[in-house]
Amino acid sequence: MRVISIHSHKGGAGKTTLTLMVAKAQAKAGRKVCAMDLDFIGSGFEHLLDVRPPEKFLDHYITKDPGSPNLPRVEEMITSYSDRDLGKFSMDLVFNMAGSAVNKEREDQNKSVSLAGMEPASNIVGRSLDRFLSKLREDGYDTVVLDCHPGLAYLSKSLLRYGKKSPFQEHIFLFVTTLNRAHFYGLINELNILAADEYGNLFNPSQSILCLNRTDPQRYGRWKDLMSYTHKVMFKKDQALSRMSTFEKICRKGGGMNFICFNDSEAVTKWGDIGGGGEILLPVKDDIRVTDTPLCKRAFKGL
Repeated sequence: MRVISIHSHKGGAGKTTLTLMVAKAQAKAGRKVCAMDLDFIGSGFEHLLDVRPPEKFLDHYITKDPGSPNLPRVEEMITSYSDRDLGKFSMDLVFNMAGSAVNKEREDQNKSVSLAGMEPASNIVGRSLDRFLSKLREDGYDTVVLDCHPGLAYLSKSLLRYGKKSPFQEHIFLFVTTLNRAHFYGLINELNILAADEYGNLFNPSQSILCLNRTDPQRYGRWKDLMSYTHKVMFKKDQALSRMSTFEKICRKGGGMNFICFNDSEAVTKWGDIGGGGEILLPVKDDIRVTDTPLCKRAFKGL
């Protein structure tokens, strides 16, 4: 089973839409896929998609002791999405309570938010996810896509540590950003720090893909295009180039640069304007550019 987790330095970079695009593309390629919402504060799945709510939420699972008689079964937590593009295929979804409009019992949600905020020191959520992912593997899932919270602290750090010794076939990390300075340079700086020895080399380029969102792939679809763009930007240019050069060296030392540039502005189409349900759209040819590396081909299979 392949696990793909999606992270960002700040909110609003497009983690959720990228999660849904990747999951749908993998499902369209014939893989059995589950997408999980791990943002326990700013969940987006249920607001974006017109699907039935599940019987149980992820909060009900991670806040219970493994031996608890109230621990929900996987099938109770699954809801499915399909559309005309998927045809005979579908993809499964796991929600959390943060996006739920129907669940009125908030005790487990408050617990899950607290537990996520204690990661990675406690690793309670990390251990729960390990058990849940193992159950998904037993149920025959080929790919699981994890939509994480904004920021690379807390749960993201637990997953980065977990990925270094993952018991599954492969764990791929997607780090999504936009060309917004706070998004882009903040993310590059964080990854440079996480790659250092004192942080346990948590950023591993051989497992990671930098995803540039909401921009023109024909203009910024290669790393050298971004370097050229940065040379022309006057705002803290030297600092930005230093961060980017350090990041490039880390990636080259780790086996090379894995990079994707895409425009997801219409990745989820709303029906009925605000408050309507949505359909996941995959990018057309000119809206995506992917580095020709084996890692990118596996992560973006079907795109």
